[in-house]
Amino acid sequence: MGRRKCRLSKVGRQTLRLLNDMRTGITQDSVGWALSFRQRIRQLPHRGAAAVLCYVIATSTDQQTKRLAVWLRGHCGGTLGTREVVQACRESSDQIRKELVRTLQRTSAWSDLRCFAENDSSPRIRRLAAERKTRMFGERLDTFAEKQPVLPHDTKRQIPLFVDRSVSLFRAVTGKSEAMIRGILQRIQDAVRSD
Repeated sequence: MGRRKCRLSKVGRQTLRLLNDMRTGITQDSVGWALSFRQRIRQLPHRGAAAVLCYVIATSTDQQTKRLAVWLRGHCGGTLGTREVVQACRESSDQIRKELVRTLQRTSAWSDLRCFAENDSSPRIRRLAAERKTRMFGERLDTFAEKQPVLPHDTKRQIPLFVDRSVSLFRAVTGKSEAMIRGILQRIQDAVRSD
């Protein structure tokens, strides 16, 4: 990674170890190679890992390591270092740029994706970058609701309402005693500490 020495945190060391294990664990005939690393990827503290991965992407000369770092950066989420990663990968191979576009989609970096869709030299990457972003849940729900048939409302039939006269809706509720609240909080604290 160069001659400059940097002090790494525990998260940084964990991220670099994972990246190295992924690099050595890939075989050409293995389709599901990433499955064995799923648990370790999920356990990464994403903010710290993202910073280390941005540094690896910017300084690595090994194309496979750079590609894995870009892929892993996409799984960390957030926007930390997005511009630097784009700059570091702009002149890279098609495989790395393809992975970068997927990372930008995962991190919702739409302006950078638009640049790739308009300016990249590879038609495949331009097509990948131009794919529509996922619509918000509310929009998808509205579209679904529009397609559903409206059920007729029967105004002739009314559903009876049963009210229990012994229940008073306006009766004041007495508060819990201080000792009872402390006891409940103590039980919650004990339950949390025992796990």
